[in-house]
Amino acid sequence: MRRRRRPYRGPSPSLDAPRPVLLAAVLQFACSVRRVAEVRRLALIGSLTTAKAVPKDADLLVVIDHDAELEALARAGRRLKGAAQKINLGADIFLGRLWSFGRRSFDGVPRPKMSRRCFLARLDSSVDPL
Repeated sequence: MRRRRRPYRGPSPSLDAPRPVLLAAVLQFACSVRRVAEVRRLALIGSLTTAKAVPKDADLLVVIDHDAELEALARAGRRLKGAAQKINLGADIFLGRLWSFGRRSFDGVPRPKMSRRCFLARLDSSVDPL
């Protein structure tokens, strides 16, 4: 006899309104991460930025330097994940590293709908001559 799968109904948080709890946890994460010198940018992405009544999780993009110490960042990330897990939701932290090309720095995040040729043409027009 085969077991029948239940249809996925989405996240089931332990609160009726989990958005304020997730946003408070993200704010606490941002406040603790901004003290880390190697962190360049922090972006909130994913379902928490939409108008969904019940977001699935908190997704953050953290852009850091190449030689960044990750201990403080990992500690803050575990705290964020713990706060989200208390209400049966999750949190994901994506790391991006800065890289340099000539005199400009880029965050290493691919831009949507931009071919390599278009990217190089835009780069050539925006780099100041030496």
